[in-house]
Amino acid sequence: MKPKILGEFICVLDNGFVYHGDVSEDETYYLIFSAQNIRKYGTEKGLGQLRNGVTPQTVLDPCGEVMVPKGRLCHFIKASWHKV
Repeated sequence: MKPKILGEFICVLDNGFVYHGDVSEDETYYLIFSAQNIRKYGTEKGLGQLRNGVTPQTVLDPCGEVMVPKGRLCHFIKASWHKV
């Protein structure tokens, strides 16, 4: 199966890690390109507040490309950081 491009998302994994990046999928994995681990949200209204970009208190760690087994992803939040 050719990877399917899904778009830009905040990805919440079952172990508590949270990433932002451009997501594609194949039959086994979600692939997060230009991934950034969101170490500290820096929000007053939860993770959803970051859907349009970071706050001054948000802490990000660049990760490159992250492969996530499909069973490990809890949910996506559609993001539009690239437009900011």
